[in-house]
Amino acid sequence: PTVTPVVPEGTSVTSKGLQGVVQEGTPVFTAGDDTVPITISQEQPAQFVVDGVAISAKEIPATQSGKEIGTYQIDPSTGRVTFQPHHEFLGTPDPARVQVKDQNGTPATATYTPSVYGLDAKDDTSTGKQGQVQTSISGIERFSRLHDPDVRLSYYSLNGSSDGKVTVEGVGTYSIDLTGVVTFTPLPSFTGTPEGVTVQAGVVQFDDEGNLVHGFYEAHYRPTVTPVVPEGTSVTSKGL
Repeated sequence: PTVTPVVPEGTSVTSKGLQGVVQEGTPVFTAGDDTVPITISQEQPAQFVVDGVAISAKEIPATQSGKEIGTYQIDPSTGRVTFQPHHEFLGTPDPARVQVKDQNGTPATATYTPSVYGLDAKDDTSTGKQGQVQTSISGIERFSRLHDPDVRLSYYSLNGSSDGKVTVEGVGTYSIDLTGVVTFTPLPSFTGTPEGVTVQAGVVQFDDEGNLVHGFYEAHYRPTVTPVVPEGTSVTSKGL
């Protein structure tokens, strides 16, 4: 008799999500023949592959260029991988490699690669004369990812305030409108450069599986008020 090999195949998957948001992905595995199905069980679980070796650990570090930037967790009964990025991480980590076996015990591997993006926040400043109202750049100028049709703005706020307004004693008042423009109204007596305010943008988007996820990003606005000093001009007169 002649026995031909049956080789299962794996298809790698990707996902993308906002900064700090958990992502998930499940590599797809296909049997080499209908009579020899992919078999994931307690005795033959889905496993991570590290340095070419299948391991029993259910959690491994997620890295980029040797630096740990989060964690990968695997569900041994399905092969689903969950990626938890560190809050500050942006970019694409090294992929997680997953192995399963078919009924004959023949292995197949595939990868899961998430990508993390932020809103590319931009700080800004402005300068105006004493007593003069100043304004910042708009939200869509500050957070360039708002141009992405997959990202929807939920709200703007200042320093976490619920009403979009911040009053600083001895300095003045900041307020933000629906377009993300901050208006600074200084007190008539104030000059100098105050601490400014933190501009926050809350966003929502649908992930690759249609789930609604939330993100939160911030940048800084800082105005400068230059003094206005009145001058006096002396006059003379003369008479008989």
